[in-house]
Amino acid sequence: MYDELKDISYIFYINSNNGNLHTCNIYDKEEVDDKGYPRYRAQYGNCLIALRNQKITDKLYLMTEETFNRVKKKFWQLDRYVLKDFFDRYADRVVER
Repeated sequence: MYDELKDISYIFYINSNNGNLHTCNIYDKEEVDDKGYPRYRAQYGNCLIALRNQKITDKLYLMTEETFNRVKKKFWQLDRYVLKDFFDRYADRVVER
């Protein structure tokens, strides 16, 4: 499950209920919580819960640092209604329900 996060630095999803964009920065793969569990795994787990259990989103969009840096100027100028199209085009990986 975590192999798909090897080069990934950002996870995005759009909340289907309110249209809000949620982002999760997982670039620091060395950071651990109080019990020694890698934080990026917990953050990814929370995103998977939103996708599979809460069903508040249909897709998780995974991006590498390189891709994000290449497209971020375009990204911040987007209207929220075209975000799905943007992520479908530029995401390095997509995890679907």
